[in-house]
Amino acid sequence: MKNLVLAEAEFEEFQKYCKNKGFDLNYFSEPGISSEKELENFQLEKAPRVAVISKKRFGKKAKIYDVAEWQREKWQNSFWQISEEFSTCQKEKSN
Repeated sequence: MKNLVLAEAEFEEFQKYCKNKGFDLNYFSEPGISSEKELENFQLEKAPRVAVISKKRFGKKAKIYDVAEWQREKWQNSFWQISEEFSTCQKEKSN
């Protein structure tokens, strides 16, 4: 299972989408990511989380978001379905 990496604007929409599905994606789970290598490793981790990329003057930086502990099991079971639904909605909006 891969984690999701989004740009800031896209994350705001995804965060709202998740809230409508019953998930509060407002929790920082780690200090963040500050290198391309860390980002690659993050994408291969097992726990479904979301990294939000923000472009800095010299490179990129990412904050990592997760759900509350009490939502974690349901989140793990629903993450890919929600991600796919969101992706499909985004594609339909752009057409």
